[in-house]
Formats: sequence, C-alpha cells, structure tokens
Amino acid sequence: MEELRSCFRDDHARLAVLLDQLGGARAPGDELGLLALWALFERSVRAHIQLEESALLPALEQTHPTECRRARYEHDRIRDSISDLAALAKSGGLLRQALDQLESDLLMHSSWEDTTLYPLAEARLAPAERERVLATLRRHAPD
Repeated sequence: MEELRSCFRDDHARLAVLLDQLGGARAPGDELGLLALWALFERSVRAHIQLEESALLPALEQTHPTECRRARYEHDRIRDSISDLAALAKSGGLLRQALDQLESDLLMHSSWEDTTLYPLAEARLAPAERERVLATLRRHAPD
C-alpha cells in the first residue's frame, strides 16, 4: 500500500516545481500565462492545505493537539502570503522577495510535516481514512 507520507511528499514536490516556475516566469508580454500559472499554484496549495485540515488534523486532534495547532497556524500564514501574492499577481506583477519568502515558508513547513505530522497520521489514521486521503491526493495530482 502507498504510504501517506510519500504521497504528501510528492505533492509538496509538485507545489515546489510550480513555485519555481512562477519565479522564473517573468517574461514581459506573457501576463496571461503568468496569471494562469499563479491560479494553478494557488488552487493547488489551497487544496493541499484543505485536505490536511479536513482529513489529517481531525484524526490527530485528540492525541496531538500541539502539532495540530502548529499546522493550522502555519497554514494560516501560508494562506495569508498567498492572498498577498494573489493581489500582486492580479495587478500584473510578482515581487521576487515575496516569492522567496513564500518558498522559504513552504519548505520549512513541508519539512516539519514530513518529519512530524505525516508519521503521526500514518500511525493514527484507520486504513479506510488513510485510503480516502490517498485517493483525494491522487485525484489532485497531475496526469
């Protein structure tokens, strides 16, 4: 059976590639391409966070409330950064410094999830819950 941690790690890698593409997509005259790439990145990050908050965190809340609070706090910070960047993207520009900060935040957060949150989830989620999370991740992954 596929490991939960491995699937989330793959999704983190996919998000990192999208963010890297955004950082390199500064060609003048391709604002529509940049906005489309931004929209894909924003939807993907928000879907990833929503999945963690609806499937993983409730299963861990009773036994690991500190880790769940930290995950929600970091998710809120990431959502705030994305909202700020979305406003910049819609106005026709992306600030390199803001993208770099988001990249740093995402890297730190995904590393913590990989070493702390996902192993807890693998240990605590019932097989049916684990399979439901994996199926949702597979649906969101690109072909």
